[in-house]
Amino acid sequence: MYVADMEELIPQLDSPAHLKDVKTGKYIITNQSHAKIYGLSSSSELLGMTIHDLDCFMHKYWGNNVDEMNKIESSIINSGSSVRKNASSWLNIDGHLWVHNVIKTPIRNNLGKISAILTITDTLNTQLPRHEIFNIYLSHYKSSQIAIIKFLEQHNILRYFVQLPTKAELNILLTKIKLTHNKLVAQNLYISLKTVETHMTHLYQKSSDLKTVIELLS
Repeated sequence: MYVADMEELIPQLDSPAHLKDVKTGKYIITNQSHAKIYGLSSSSELLGMTIHDLDCFMHKYWGNNVDEMNKIESSIINSGSSVRKNASSWLNIDGHLWVHNVIKTPIRNNLGKISAILTITDTLNTQLPRHEIFNIYLSHYKSSQIAIIKFLEQHNILRYFVQLPTKAELNILLTKIKLTHNKLVAQNLYISLKTVETHMTHLYQKSSDLKTVIELLS
């Protein structure tokens, strides 16, 4: 594949994708899904920027992502081979989780030299069980309360809670969605049936419509 081939491919992809010049590190082709991660209204706003430009306001969301990507791309340039990284996770500009596989591929010019690196991602948020997504949220936030808020926000169910559920309550709810019966939930979490029933009672008290919450999370 050549750079010219990317001009039609990248904008059509649903998941974030981009092409980066290896000399300057600047984005030369990207798509709307990529721009949305950073809260940008148009993919054209990314053109000419580098990952270091993005790090100025994204560092608190993606941590050491810049160093990691630089190492991967350096290895691609040196080896001439593609690199795949599975289940990478960081937060977008809204603080919501993005779990994804990423494939980085060297793109050569007509002289056969690597002139750009193509990055294509595969978003996994809807493919992973909800309890796994919640656990990843907890790993990204020091405050479990903020993790709970962001998890509920991303799944469009925060509005159904008049009081925020606790970490234990949300874990029980997510497990119940998977296993249905309280007894199975208790066995899975190694807690008593009474504890499950108590937490479920609290969830009904804290939610204006727990039935809808369960439907949206299922």
